[in-house]
Amino acid sequence: MSIKYYKLFDLLNRRGMKKTDLLEVVSAPTLAKLSKGKTVTTEVISNICNFLNCQPGDLMEYVPDTQKQEEPKDQPHTIQLIRTEEPERKPTTFQLVRPEKQK
Repeated sequence: MSIKYYKLFDLLNRRGMKKTDLLEVVSAPTLAKLSKGKTVTTEVISNICNFLNCQPGDLMEYVPDTQKQEEPKDQPHTIQLIRTEEPERKPTTFQLVRPEKQK
C-alpha cells in the first residue's frame, strides 16, 4: 500500500500524545495496523480526525508506487567489507549480483 501514516504519529508527538492515546477511538489491532502502515477503513480515519480535530491529510500521505526507489536489474551491487580486527589490511571489495527471477 502506498499510504503512509507518519503524519499521524508526528501530529501525536507534536501534541505531546502517545500512540496508545488513540485507543480511546480505535482498537488495539487497528492501532497495530496503523503502526505497520497497513490498510484501515475510512471510518477509522474519520474517528481519528474527530478525536484529534484534524483533516485526513494531516494523518496520512499517498506515495505513488513509481516514486519507490527501484534498483537497476542488470547492474551488480558493490559493497566494501572492512576487517576491523586487522586495520593494516586494505578493504576487500565484493560484487553482489542478484539471481535472475524465474518466470
